[in-house]
Amino acid sequence: MDDRYKKYVECICGIAIISFIIIKWLFKDLEIWDELTYASTFTSFVVILYVTILWRINPFEKIPKLKKEYIGTLISTYDNKKRDVKIIIKQNLFETKIIFKSNESSSKSITANFYDEYGTQMLSFGYINNPKAMYKDKSPIHYGLCILEIKDKNHLEGQYFTDRCTRGDIKLQTVSKK
Repeated sequence: MDDRYKKYVECICGIAIISFIIIKWLFKDLEIWDELTYASTFTSFVVILYVTILWRINPFEKIPKLKKEYIGTLISTYDNKKRDVKIIIKQNLFETKIIFKSNESSSKSITANFYDEYGTQMLSFGYINNPKAMYKDKSPIHYGLCILEIKDKNHLEGQYFTDRCTRGDIKLQTVSKK
């Protein structure tokens, strides 16, 4: 098991034990199964709340908080044409999903991972690309890998590579709220 997940499992076990002790102390007339049920229910509630929302405000969480919409450009080595693109990042503590859209196709991430490259935070994700019908002859469904440098939470920049032996550069910035 990854060390990061071990830390969370230890915290979850600690919350469960502490909540069980508190429930046992507060409600002395409960049966053991009721105490266990209440403690596990409380623990589940705390874990779900933290994994979905509270982790974003924890200053000690090292995972970049990128859940938002980005727009930018992509330049492919296939034809050196500049394309406007949009990326939507959906995120909780344990899962990151990326949706890519352009005028020609859309992609969905298969896997995503954050890592540190010599002090620079990076986001890499594998994806499957599904072109619109009118582009499928020159651009069939394909797989790819994208590696983005997290310049800051509002700017991402990097490259992509596909199983069609094409690649390109991507520059993204957050969509400004008006």
